[in-house]
Amino acid sequence: MQVSTDEGVTWTSLANEYTTSDHDPDAHPDIVANLPGLTGYCNSDDFVPMTFDLTAYAGQEVLIGFRYMTDWGTVLDGWFIQDATVSGTAVSLEPLLRYIPDMDWQVTIVLKIEDKKHTNFVIYDMVTCDNTECGITLMPRAGSITYYAIVSPLADEGYGTYHLWNPKPHCGR
Repeated sequence: MQVSTDEGVTWTSLANEYTTSDHDPDAHPDIVANLPGLTGYCNSDDFVPMTFDLTAYAGQEVLIGFRYMTDWGTVLDGWFIQDATVSGTAVSLEPLLRYIPDMDWQVTIVLKIEDKKHTNFVIYDMVTCDNTECGITLMPRAGSITYYAIVSPLADEGYGTYHLWNPKPHCGR
Protein backbone atom coordinates (compact mmCIF):
# COMPACT_ATOMS: atom_id res chain seq x y z
CA MET A 1 0.00 0.00 0.00
CA GLN A 2 1.19 3.50 -0.76
CA VAL A 3 0.30 7.01 0.36
CA SER A 4 0.65 10.31 -1.50
CA THR A 5 0.45 13.74 0.13
CA ASP A 6 0.94 15.65 -3.14
CA GLU A 7 -2.03 14.50 -5.24
CA GLY A 8 -0.20 11.49 -6.64
CA VAL A 9 3.02 13.14 -7.80
CA THR A 10 5.05 11.01 -5.38
CA TRP A 11 4.17 7.89 -3.40
CA THR A 12 5.49 6.42 -0.15
CA SER A 13 5.21 2.67 0.43
CA LEU A 14 3.96 1.63 3.85
CA ALA A 15 5.15 -1.34 5.87
CA ASN A 16 3.29 -3.88 7.95
CA GLU A 17 3.98 -7.37 9.31
CA TYR A 18 3.62 -8.90 5.81
CA THR A 19 5.86 -6.54 3.84
CA THR A 20 9.59 -6.71 3.29
CA SER A 21 12.37 -4.57 1.86
CA ASP A 22 14.47 -7.63 1.00
CA HIS A 23 15.08 -7.96 -2.72
CA ASP A 24 17.24 -9.67 -5.29
CA PRO A 25 20.42 -7.64 -6.00
CA ASP A 26 19.43 -7.66 -9.69
CA ALA A 27 15.81 -6.61 -9.06
CA HIS A 28 14.29 -4.04 -11.39
CA PRO A 29 15.07 -0.52 -10.06
CA ASP A 30 11.37 0.43 -10.03
CA ILE A 31 10.63 -2.47 -7.69
CA VAL A 32 13.48 -1.49 -5.34
CA ALA A 33 12.28 2.15 -5.36
CA ASN A 34 8.79 1.06 -4.24
CA LEU A 35 9.81 -1.13 -1.29
CA PRO A 36 8.70 -2.19 1.23
CA GLY A 37 6.18 -4.45 -0.43
CA LEU A 38 4.58 -7.85 -0.44
CA THR A 39 6.36 -10.77 -2.04
CA GLY A 40 5.65 -14.39 -2.73
CA TYR A 41 2.54 -16.31 -3.65
CA CYS A 42 -0.41 -17.14 -1.42
CA ASN A 43 -2.07 -20.36 -2.51
CA SER A 44 -5.29 -19.70 -0.64
CA ASP A 45 -8.82 -18.73 -1.59
CA ASP A 46 -9.17 -16.79 1.66
CA PHE A 47 -8.51 -13.07 1.91
CA VAL A 48 -5.65 -12.09 4.23
CA PRO A 49 -6.60 -9.09 6.39
CA MET A 50 -3.88 -6.43 6.46
CA THR A 51 -3.52 -3.24 8.46
CA PHE A 52 -1.27 -0.27 7.68
CA ASP A 53 -0.53 2.56 10.13
CA LEU A 54 -1.60 5.97 8.81
CA THR A 55 -0.90 7.86 12.07
CA ALA A 56 1.88 9.90 10.43
CA TYR A 57 -0.70 11.34 8.02
CA ALA A 58 -3.36 12.33 10.60
CA GLY A 59 -5.08 15.59 9.65
CA GLN A 60 -3.71 15.55 6.10
CA GLU A 61 -5.58 14.88 2.89
CA VAL A 62 -3.90 11.88 1.30
CA LEU A 63 -4.38 9.50 -1.58
CA ILE A 64 -4.11 5.79 -0.91
CA GLY A 65 -2.71 3.61 -3.65
CA PHE A 66 -2.50 -0.12 -4.23
CA ARG A 67 0.34 -0.99 -6.59
CA TYR A 68 1.15 -4.33 -8.18
CA MET A 69 4.61 -4.87 -9.63
CA THR A 70 6.39 -8.03 -10.68
CA ASP A 71 9.78 -9.09 -11.95
CA TRP A 72 10.69 -10.15 -15.47
CA GLY A 73 10.19 -13.85 -14.85
CA THR A 74 6.94 -14.03 -12.89
CA VAL A 75 3.47 -12.87 -13.81
CA LEU A 76 0.71 -14.24 -11.58
CA ASP A 77 -2.80 -12.98 -10.86
CA GLY A 78 -1.62 -10.19 -8.58
CA TRP A 79 -3.79 -9.38 -5.61
CA PHE A 80 -7.45 -8.72 -4.96
CA ILE A 81 -8.93 -6.16 -2.58
CA GLN A 82 -12.21 -7.12 -0.94
CA ASP A 83 -12.78 -3.98 1.14
CA ALA A 84 -10.88 -1.11 2.75
CA THR A 85 -11.49 1.04 5.82
CA VAL A 86 -9.78 4.05 7.38
CA SER A 87 -10.41 4.46 11.12
CA GLY A 88 -13.37 2.11 10.78
CA THR A 89 -14.99 4.05 7.92
CA ALA A 90 -15.47 2.16 4.65
CA VAL A 91 -13.50 3.51 1.70
CA SER A 92 -15.06 3.24 -1.74
CA LEU A 93 -12.99 1.07 -4.04
CA GLU A 94 -14.80 2.40 -7.11
CA PRO A 95 -13.34 3.40 -9.35
CA LEU A 96 -9.98 1.76 -8.87
CA LEU A 97 -7.80 3.04 -11.68
CA ARG A 98 -6.16 0.29 -13.63
CA TYR A 99 -3.36 1.46 -15.86
CA ILE A 100 -1.93 -1.03 -18.28
CA PRO A 101 0.30 0.34 -21.01
CA ASP A 102 -0.65 -0.59 -24.55
CA MET A 103 1.53 -3.44 -25.74
CA ASP A 104 2.69 -3.51 -29.33
CA TRP A 105 4.35 -6.52 -30.85
CA GLN A 106 6.94 -7.17 -33.51
CA VAL A 107 6.35 -10.52 -35.18
CA THR A 108 9.24 -11.95 -37.15
CA ILE A 109 8.65 -14.98 -39.35
CA VAL A 110 11.50 -17.36 -40.14
CA LEU A 111 11.01 -20.01 -42.80
CA LYS A 112 13.44 -22.90 -43.07
CA ILE A 113 12.98 -24.37 -46.54
CA GLU A 114 14.76 -27.63 -47.32
CA ASP A 115 15.00 -29.67 -50.47
CA LYS A 116 17.32 -32.54 -51.34
CA LYS A 117 20.32 -30.27 -51.95
CA HIS A 118 19.80 -27.01 -50.11
CA THR A 119 18.52 -25.39 -46.95
CA ASN A 120 17.33 -21.81 -47.28
CA PHE A 121 16.11 -19.39 -44.65
CA VAL A 122 13.66 -16.60 -45.37
CA ILE A 123 13.24 -13.99 -42.63
CA TYR A 124 10.73 -11.17 -42.66
CA ASP A 125 8.65 -9.04 -40.32
CA MET A 126 4.90 -9.56 -40.34
CA VAL A 127 2.90 -6.41 -40.94
CA THR A 128 0.16 -5.99 -38.31
CA CYS A 129 -2.83 -3.66 -38.26
CA ASP A 130 -2.47 -0.97 -35.57
CA ASN A 131 -6.17 -1.09 -34.71
CA THR A 132 -6.44 -4.85 -34.19
CA GLU A 133 -2.81 -5.95 -33.87
CA CYS A 134 -3.76 -8.74 -36.29
CA GLY A 135 -1.69 -9.76 -39.25
CA ILE A 136 -1.65 -12.38 -41.92
CA THR A 137 1.20 -13.94 -43.78
CA LEU A 138 1.24 -16.19 -46.80
CA MET A 139 3.71 -19.06 -46.72
CA PRO A 140 5.05 -21.18 -49.56
CA ARG A 141 4.10 -24.85 -49.52
CA ALA A 142 6.90 -26.37 -51.58
CA GLY A 143 9.51 -28.74 -50.16
CA SER A 144 9.98 -29.34 -46.47
CA ILE A 145 9.26 -26.11 -44.62
CA THR A 146 9.62 -25.35 -40.93
CA TYR A 147 7.95 -22.16 -39.69
CA TYR A 148 9.15 -20.11 -36.73
CA ALA A 149 7.38 -17.07 -35.33
CA ILE A 150 9.35 -14.80 -33.02
CA VAL A 151 7.07 -12.51 -31.03
CA SER A 152 8.81 -9.59 -29.32
CA PRO A 153 7.16 -6.90 -27.16
CA LEU A 154 8.03 -3.35 -28.20
CA ALA A 155 6.94 -1.54 -25.02
CA ASP A 156 9.23 -1.24 -22.00
CA GLU A 157 6.44 -2.42 -19.71
CA GLY A 158 2.92 -3.73 -19.81
CA TYR A 159 1.41 -7.00 -20.81
CA GLY A 160 -0.63 -8.45 -23.58
CA THR A 161 -1.82 -11.68 -25.07
CA TYR A 162 -0.95 -12.96 -28.49
CA HIS A 163 -2.25 -15.90 -30.47
CA LEU A 164 -0.75 -17.62 -33.48
CA TRP A 165 -2.89 -19.94 -35.51
CA ASN A 166 -2.87 -21.77 -38.80
CA PRO A 167 -6.43 -21.58 -40.13
CA LYS A 168 -5.82 -24.22 -42.81
CA PRO A 169 -3.38 -26.91 -41.69
CA HIS A 170 -1.42 -28.51 -44.47
CA CYS A 171 -2.61 -32.04 -43.55
CA GLY A 172 0.82 -33.56 -43.01
CA ARG A 173 2.26 -32.50 -46.35
